[in-house]
Amino acid sequence: MPDVRDRTTDTAPALAAETRKATWFELYFDLAFVVAVAALTGRHVSDYTIGGAAEFALHFLVIWSLWVSHTFWASRYDEDRIDQHIFGFTKILAILAIAFGSTAHDPNGIFFASGVGAFKLLLALAYLRDSIRRRDGAAARTSVLLLSLQGIAWFATLLLPEAARLPAWTLLLAIELLSPLLLARQEDQRLPHPEHMPERFGLFTIILLGEAVASALHALTHAETLTRQTLIVSLSGASLSFLFWVGYFHRARSAAARRTDHLWTVRSVRLWVYAHLPLYLGIAGFSTGTVALAGHGHASVEVAVLQAVAVALAMTGLNCVGLASPNNLFAIDTAWRHFLVAASTAASALLILISSISVFMVSLVFLALAQLLLALWTGWQMKPVR
Repeated sequence: MPDVRDRTTDTAPALAAETRKATWFELYFDLAFVVAVAALTGRHVSDYTIGGAAEFALHFLVIWSLWVSHTFWASRYDEDRIDQHIFGFTKILAILAIAFGSTAHDPNGIFFASGVGAFKLLLALAYLRDSIRRRDGAAARTSVLLLSLQGIAWFATLLLPEAARLPAWTLLLAIELLSPLLLARQEDQRLPHPEHMPERFGLFTIILLGEAVASALHALTHAETLTRQTLIVSLSGASLSFLFWVGYFHRARSAAARRTDHLWTVRSVRLWVYAHLPLYLGIAGFSTGTVALAGHGHASVEVAVLQAVAVALAMTGLNCVGLASPNNLFAIDTAWRHFLVAASTAASALLILISSISVFMVSLVFLALAQLLLALWTGWQMKPVR
């Protein structure tokens, strides 16, 4: 039976000579994204519909893409200097503008678009000044140009009619997600740190799981009265957050250091980054759904579908991250089983037609647990016989 761990044991990881950990300022910097995600999920609770979910996904992915862009810059150029800290604080202010723009207090999206545009221009400037200082400006030239054009484009969307802004933002987001493919050769010239990147993504995972834990409390306070159903929904949401924590750090083992010593592994890191997209979107989605379900006496099919799809999306993302991570509990030829469990989770929304919200939420927990146990069983089968 093929074992994907063979790919990492056959050729030992070529890690950087110097150990690289997240700095205190990076942890402080992440607090701005904590605020932005919390503001966005709070708005989505009040509009937990398919239309609201689409707008939530757009805003969330824009915020996530900004964090990824900054993290790649930090992994390459951050030296924990005071001037970088001061410059980083200006980016924090841009994120706070985005956070405010993610609330109902900015219905026209002026603060949101302005914050995104300002962040991109500031990041372009950071690339320019630090690449010149390192004397590798040629490697960062494309990043500076692309980020500058994107920042200007985001400001330009404010000139459009309000009805045209969301489609324009969707187009700009698509360009943002495709831009790493345009920067492939430049990225290979200046590789991200193989230890720093997994740690940073692990910390962002903790941020989102922390939001899921907080949603368990918000579920109790969001309901008009404290009932058995509210308690079950809250406990189920907290259980899901724990299962995904176990899945990410122990099953997918995504926090392991990455290899970036040749082209094949650089491309695998890129795929590993994209694999986080459905995982993060799913975790943020079911965190919001936990609060929304607690406030419903009888959930509609629409609400149940959104919650089930969010959990299924997170499970699918976890599968993809696992396949792209070293030393995981995956065998490629049995990965279809894990995706089948995720698909079954999405279909579990139909339970709301014949059962209660409590039964529905508990079923989501059992399906997530089943996927985790399946991964552990697969890992046990993959162990060499002595």
